[in-house]
Amino acid sequence: MIVEVSGPLHYAAIASMERRFAEVVPASAARVILDVTHAQEMRYAALQWLERLAAELHARDAELELAGVDARFAVLMARARSELSFTRFEPGPGRAVHRALHGEASRSPC
Repeated sequence: MIVEVSGPLHYAAIASMERRFAEVVPASAARVILDVTHAQEMRYAALQWLERLAAELHARDAELELAGVDARFAVLMARARSELSFTRFEPGPGRAVHRALHGEASRSPC
């Protein structure tokens, strides 16, 4: 399942994002690609939420991948030693999602 996130993804937006995610992602989803290409203001609170979300999905034998991670957030992920799977932002519609769908996600932002 692919879920597109757009708009700010900072501390104040996390609670509503959690609710929205729970509404649109069925419990039966085995793989969730979160397209953050159009997300803005991704900070540490977003990373914490994404780590929790990945753990929740893992507990039900599902996986989370991020698509369209910008360089700044990739650096934050590296500094936090995040093991989230992701593809980097690429200009052009759907390119990062396409790469995620074809198994080109990475765990090392560096």
